[in-house]
Amino acid sequence: MAKATGDVVGGGGIFPTEGLDPKTYELVKMYVSSAAKGKGLGKLLLNRCIEEAKNAGHKMMYIETMPELTTAVEMYKKNGFTFIPGSLGNNGHSGCGVFMIREL
Repeated sequence: MAKATGDVVGGGGIFPTEGLDPKTYELVKMYVSSAAKGKGLGKLLLNRCIEEAKNAGHKMMYIETMPELTTAVEMYKKNGFTFIPGSLGNNGHSGCGVFMIREL
């Protein structure tokens, strides 16, 4: 969670999603409010999640997102994520159409 002037403006986390390789964490529920976009907060949150996954001994990070979230998809690409053809694991999501992974 990130705060600016007492307001929550973003958050995200990592999770060992069922069905993923045990050395892979999923980046889940990463959001940045409209008021905080364009200030580097998304990258800060992403880097923190990557570091936490590394510290936990994980080797890969997986994410699902939606194609209309073009800014987020571009940020993931700039930070080493690559597209994969389909979903991994059993996270129960069905509305995402973009699947990406990155070595840690």
